Amino acid sequence: MEGFLELTNININSSFYEEIKKYALKRPAQEVCGFVILNDFGEVEIKPCENIYPDKTNGFKIQTKVFLDSLKKDVLAIYHSHPFHSSDPSSHDLAQSQELCTPFVIYSVKYDNFYIHIPKSVPIKPFAQRQYVDGLQNCIVLVADFYKKKHKFASDGFNFYLERKRPTWEFTFDTMVSSKNLFRDNGFKKVEKAKMKKNDLIVFQIKKNEVHFGVCLDNDKFLHHPFYGFSQESFFNEQIKNSIHSVYRKSV
Repeated sequence: MEGFLELTNININSSFYEEIKKYALKRPAQEVCGFVILNDFGEVEIKPCENIYPDKTNGFKIQTKVFLDSLKKDVLAIYHSHPFHSSDPSSHDLAQSQELCTPFVIYSVKYDNFYIHIPKSVPIKPFAQRQYVDGLQNCIVLVADFYKKKHKFASDGFNFYLERKRPTWEFTFDTMVSSKNLFRDNGFKKVEKAKMKKNDLIVFQIKKNEVHFGVCLDNDKFLHHPFYGFSQESFFNEQIKNSIHSVYRKSV
């Protein structure tokens, strides 16, 4: 199973969260802001921007020219900090993210945690060949996008920043529960593994608190996004079949 998910390279494209945190802690009493960008080498960079909002303790604004110049890059998200509040997006954050068709990465200085909001307006990228980016382009984002395109699927109120037990890669218990609830809230119900069919959600069990999501396809294939590399269609084999923990189906 480790070869299947490339666990040895699991920390790629996740260190940018620490960079956002360091930048925010340099100005803890005001909102900092910028872009999360994927460069030509498949590496994630943050591009800090000046906050020109009049009240920097309660909002942020990026200069129009800087914003337009950044759109020439592969922008994955816009980030900003909340100095005195939780990382939950405010109503203004939700409206901005929706209008800009861009995910927001929010860091709370007070509570030292992150929130990733992905709005409905974000265009769904092709399912194959997405570069892995922790929290923004991973297995749960991929399967959520798949079902958004195939069914009525809502992720409003779901934090795509999946908290883990550092320095290990295990999910926290709350993260495990919230991930399963995302699909249960969208009408997915557990079915027998032996009755798995096309478009079913697959939950793979790697270790005690490590899971991986995929979608069953035709011709003994499934769609998934390994922890390192690109999203892809893969063939089932005995090792992979034995790692299937449970199967869920969207109820009609």
